[in-house]
Amino acid sequence: AIRLGEGRAELAAHTPLIENLRSAAESASAAEAAEMDSRRARLASGEVDRALGIDRLEPNMVLRALARLALAGGIEGVDRLYDMLVAQPEIGGAVDLDAADFLDIAIRARDGGTGASELQTSRNPDALSSAAPPQGDAAPNGGRSETGDSSASGSQAASAYAESCGLSSGCSHEVELLSLLLPLSPAAAPLRAVLRAYYTATSQVAELAQAAREMLADSDSPLNDEAIAAALHLSSPFRHAPAEDARRAHAQAVAEVERYRRVEAELAPREAEAAAGGYGAEWEWLPLHGRCFRYNEGSIRYSICPFRHFKQDDRLVGNFV
Repeated sequence: AIRLGEGRAELAAHTPLIENLRSAAESASAAEAAEMDSRRARLASGEVDRALGIDRLEPNMVLRALARLALAGGIEGVDRLYDMLVAQPEIGGAVDLDAADFLDIAIRARDGGTGASELQTSRNPDALSSAAPPQGDAAPNGGRSETGDSSASGSQAASAYAESCGLSSGCSHEVELLSLLLPLSPAAAPLRAVLRAYYTATSQVAELAQAAREMLADSDSPLNDEAIAAALHLSSPFRHAPAEDARRAHAQAVAEVERYRRVEAELAPREAEAAAGGYGAEWEWLPLHGRCFRYNEGSIRYSICPFRHFKQDDRLVGNFV
């Protein structure tokens, strides 16, 4: 009787509480949905791209960023870059790229123990700008040098960059990859499209922000740190803590109510039975409530559960009344 009374009191107290928590959860979920819509709109508007200065990166800068991101992703990252490049009609159909060359560089970078930290600390970000072909959407002579094709100028640029890096293991692998990519320099717009697709697929916003910050540091429009911070937040996994907390509080309250309802469902029949005198004048039959007794007679099984039912095998013979 005490447990039943406590359970009913809790049920009465939780009924208005659950309603309040449900309303709070719905309001928080609506705010969560509105913020999610706002984030989608900001992403669709290109806010992250603008913060990273992608449209301000010259073609050779885009190639450096791609090489850096790809090597940071290991063999899978370099392989992904190759697939994205050849999938671009303006790139894959114009320049002969060999997957084996990409894979060879990735494997040697891995086996040499080159990690993302080495890639970020062993390079001179200004070297390639002075060694690469002229910047712009297309190099003079269609990307060719005066004495040879674009791959020759790419090799010269890579060599100069390697020398400025001190030929450290991490930098040398990046330069090797750049030597494969530099012939793509004239394809500015497709390269930017690949860069956008790459950092989005790999979630390397922070890495690209660091690379772009270095490369644009001495330009007329360096990256804005506040805009980068906003872009990093915008591209991070979305989580609306107030909505999650409100839903959790409501779910916990509902679980508590269900627990008290089970108590009531268990004890209310006993209360009714006691009120009807079924447990005896001094409740001497109460210990039998909830128990069952079974007896087998040959192949027949009988079961009797006081205050509930009487069965023969699985057939109901009668209920207690």
